[in-house]
Amino acid sequence: MKIPRFYQNLENYLKPGKVLVLYGSRQAGKTTLLQDFLARTKMKYKLDSGDNIKTQGILGSQDFSKITEYASGYDLIAIDEAQKIPNVGQGLKIIVDQMPKSLLKKPAFGVK
Repeated sequence: MKIPRFYQNLENYLKPGKVLVLYGSRQAGKTTLLQDFLARTKMKYKLDSGDNIKTQGILGSQDFSKITEYASGYDLIAIDEAQKIPNVGQGLKIIVDQMPKSLLKKPAFGVK
């Protein structure tokens, strides 16, 4: 049984050129909230994980061309466990600065 959440409709909190970070205690439902949102959205999105070594290599690289190629073609980038990516903040900043019409979420979407 899912517990109703105050932040159930994440679309209200997504803004072009901004990063939305979902954070909270372990097992609080952050990933479930994200997955439920992605199942309903009409946006073209990329869902990835900070546990993925390739994702760590790209978003942690600070390489503009690698990062923009990774994010291009999507309205929304969702990264679960983003806190595991070294320098993830810099990688997300590059996306926001270089692709200002992108929407980003959970720790670009980043979830901790």
